[in-house]
Amino acid sequence: MRHAKITSSKYAACPVFYKGHARLPAHRHTPATTMKRDGPAARAVPVLLLAMFAIGAEARRRKLFDVAVHRELLLSVTESWNSGAVTPESKAGKPSAFHVNMNDNWTRIFPKDTTAVSQARGVYLNVEAYLAAKAVNDSRAPNFMQAVKYGVQAMDELFMKLGRGGGVVYLVNETSMTAQDAMLDGYANVHTLFAFSHAASIFTGLEKANAINSAMRVYAFICRELKDGTGGLYARAGESPDSFRSFDPVLHYFEALLAFWDVLPDGWMRTHVGQEIGTLGNFMLDRCGIPEPGDPTSLTFAFNYKSDWTTTGVPYTRENQWTTGEWAAVGHNPEFAWLLSRAEQRGLMPQGSDWIGASDRLIRYTEKYAMDKHGLLRYDEVDLDGQPFPNNPDNDLYEWWPNSEAARTYIHYAVTRGRTDMGRKWIPLRDLLNGPMVDKKYGGWFRFVTVKNRTREDSPKWDRWKVAYHFAMLQAEVLRLDAL
Repeated sequence: MRHAKITSSKYAACPVFYKGHARLPAHRHTPATTMKRDGPAARAVPVLLLAMFAIGAEARRRKLFDVAVHRELLLSVTESWNSGAVTPESKAGKPSAFHVNMNDNWTRIFPKDTTAVSQARGVYLNVEAYLAAKAVNDSRAPNFMQAVKYGVQAMDELFMKLGRGGGVVYLVNETSMTAQDAMLDGYANVHTLFAFSHAASIFTGLEKANAINSAMRVYAFICRELKDGTGGLYARAGESPDSFRSFDPVLHYFEALLAFWDVLPDGWMRTHVGQEIGTLGNFMLDRCGIPEPGDPTSLTFAFNYKSDWTTTGVPYTRENQWTTGEWAAVGHNPEFAWLLSRAEQRGLMPQGSDWIGASDRLIRYTEKYAMDKHGLLRYDEVDLDGQPFPNNPDNDLYEWWPNSEAARTYIHYAVTRGRTDMGRKWIPLRDLLNGPMVDKKYGGWFRFVTVKNRTREDSPKWDRWKVAYHFAMLQAEVLRLDAL
């Protein structure tokens, strides 16, 4: 399928580390309406209007979410997860990966099988829990901070030490502390950049400097060994130029760069990363985006691509889903829409681009082909014409992570961009995720619930893929929006 151009951009290969003079795009400000100030009465009018607006916004926010509920969900789940994930070895000062395979009651399943992806996600989870607890002086805050430190130590002294050139190995053996899978995976390394950057956001002094330095090492590795020369990434280091590509590492690289930019001090490096974000966002839209034929308001992405970032043409099966199969990963649409909006709000959208318009198109496709009559995201896996694959067992299930991403995007647009339509659409997703998806006995979300009865489908709740990553992102966004 041909890829129509969406924004104007030039595609850069691996950026060179140099002290350039280019500036970040200026923040865009809507010109303020001026008002003549003739005296106390005139001054009281805007003050009164501001107060009325603030009261109205607060009332609308209370109707959309109960911030105390979301805060306690984040804190209690993270506390329970840490009870199984934080190991005795890490408490004794040894670099030990989190234990992420758990039963529903947070007890461990052996052997431990921790990837760099799940290690990074555990760090992120605890960073957000720390920030949430600290904001209300919750006594659990120091425990979350300590878990972040345990996680960073393992990323530094285990996953990165067993890798090379700043890159991390994919999987570490629990017993021997050797690389069980030494693959230098793109997905794992961009998540590691994300986690180091988030850890740096709550660290101070030498710990902060060390976390930023580790993030810089991973970033240099990604630029040197994972950039594919077209603007995208290889799925893993050392692959041939004609290997298949995946959209997933590129999406999470964009996410990681935003976190990295946030913690860098002002200077040439931050300017450089800001420009990298702009270039990557346009690459994803221009080269990876798949406009819906006949509907210019609708846009999606494939999961797998050929080396030139065109779709693979390989018929989808459950066996080739993560390698070569051709399908649209619709759950990633709202995820990328949120990331584009947050990048634009930071002032990182390149001049002449329309990332918010593109976000609307991504949401439009998801609503047309993935959302059901209940307003819930049911069909994450569809063909490039938007149709569910026949006999796909996931068709009759609601999965936690894409519904969480859709919920985060809707509430974000409702609060920060005044989209009342998305505020209405947030409500059924909120009620699913705060209701049937929650394990009432032990806490945390189930991986799936059935469409028919909203009851749990028999899948493991806690494993190396299902660390509470998207769960934490939703709760963190609600808390961020409440503080605006």
